[in-house]
Amino acid sequence: MNNIESFNIAIAETFGQCYQSFPVRVDISVVDLGAAIRRAQGDESSDIDMRQEEYEIARESVKWLIDAGYLWHRNATNMDFRSVTLAPKAL
Repeated sequence: MNNIESFNIAIAETFGQCYQSFPVRVDISVVDLGAAIRRAQGDESSDIDMRQEEYEIARESVKWLIDAGYLWHRNATNMDFRSVTLAPKAL
């Protein structure tokens, strides 16, 4: 799977979580997004290695959504984004 396909999965998962809970803010987990990308690739293992490319793509995808003005958040760590909600641009 190439980067843009992985990006699309991370974006779909992120928007899905945000739309489902809107207007309530949610926490977005890089681990959960990376696992969704791995499942789409057919990888069903439960091993978590944050150095794997899937987790980097997951993290950078959410950062891109924030930078592009689609999401608002209150705090971010290397592992998650806290209090995330859709910005008006995403609606």
